Amino acid sequence: MTIFSYVWTFFTGGLFLMVFPGIVNGKGVQEAVVDSVRLAREQFDRVFGLWTGLVVVWMISIMPGMIIGMIAVPTHSIATLAVWGIVGLWNVLAVAAWFFLLYPAAIISVVRVYNAVTGKEVAAGHQQAPEIPIV
Repeated sequence: MTIFSYVWTFFTGGLFLMVFPGIVNGKGVQEAVVDSVRLAREQFDRVFGLWTGLVVVWMISIMPGMIIGMIAVPTHSIATLAVWGIVGLWNVLAVAAWFFLLYPAAIISVVRVYNAVTGKEVAAGHQQAPEIPIV
């Protein structure tokens, strides 16, 4: 059942990965969902490649906490507490990295892949600001 849950979550997450960029581009929610599923089917390698990369980076960042949490420690020696401290520090650094670096990078990469597979321009270029008189 656990493997089925992981596979189900992985595939539904990949199918609906492009919903939010579609909504931001002005589509309705239902149209964005249909478009996301269509893009995931037609551009399987790009959409699921990005999704796989995001999941792998997330798994690597939480793996030490998962492993140490599954290990039964019979004693609380100094070495054991040091390992727990290192894993705790890793978790704090991983959360900070996700919050400040990886989550914004993931959003940007999802938007760039969405724009690439839909054929839209990523950046419109520099537009000149309108002249507004101050006085």
